[in-house]
Amino acid sequence: MPLNPSIKRQPAAVGGGSAGSRILLGLFVLGCLLQLIGLYRPTGPPTVDAIPFLDKLGHALVFALPVAMILLYPASRTGRGWSGVFGVVVILIFAGHAVVSELLQAWLLPERSGDPYDVLADLTGIAIGYGTAVLIQRRRPGDLGD
Repeated sequence: MPLNPSIKRQPAAVGGGSAGSRILLGLFVLGCLLQLIGLYRPTGPPTVDAIPFLDKLGHALVFALPVAMILLYPASRTGRGWSGVFGVVVILIFAGHAVVSELLQAWLLPERSGDPYDVLADLTGIAIGYGTAVLIQRRRPGDLGD
């Protein structure tokens, strides 16, 4: 809701969109690309022994970024938040990908192994992305596309 209730926010034109919506969409695509590269490259990530659980942090981040960006995208286009169905679909798609990616690593990538703790890190990232989007949406409703 805008600060002044007498001013109604007009939805962005279909196919157009504000700079904010284009940035969110670009960050979503970038996040998905980083996720795909990280999860499906033939060799695992380089390890840094001095920083424990760095791999798990990476898993959480590559799931949190695209989830948050795609959940914020509808508000940047219309001034309203996402529907409950949209949020559930986004979470289910990314949660499914978390599980499938580890199975594919175990079955198809000889130098990789599926790790249930990576799935847990991915699911944590999904929860962080969702929570971040909820907090941003509640704090600044209607301003995401400006």
